[in-house]
Amino acid sequence: LYRLGRRAEARRAWSRLYRLDPLDAGVRRNIAVCDTALGEPLRALDAWKGYTELLYFYDAVTDDPRAHAKARGDLHRALAHAYAPPAVFQKAEDWLEKFDPVTVIGFLGTPAG
Repeated sequence: LYRLGRRAEARRAWSRLYRLDPLDAGVRRNIAVCDTALGEPLRALDAWKGYTELLYFYDAVTDDPRAHAKARGDLHRALAHAYAPPAVFQKAEDWLEKFDPVTVIGFLGTPAG
């Protein structure tokens, strides 16, 4: 359904699966992808947060932070590139002079921060 462009219908299908198994990380991820594609930023961020929390949960209960480390890192990187101000990613030697604390503080006050 999602690949056919029927994202809202796909979201409803994934939501039904989520109600059957709320601990399925794949279902949580697919809900987040659907919400992102539907253009609802707050709902999408909330869905990505739930997916991320689930990854941390699995690693905490298994006492092995390595199991989902790559998935968590990839997700944090993607969200940072999507929502963080560009100054966060400056690699120049003079990054501190170009760094705008107002935009970073503003970002940290948003749901993405």
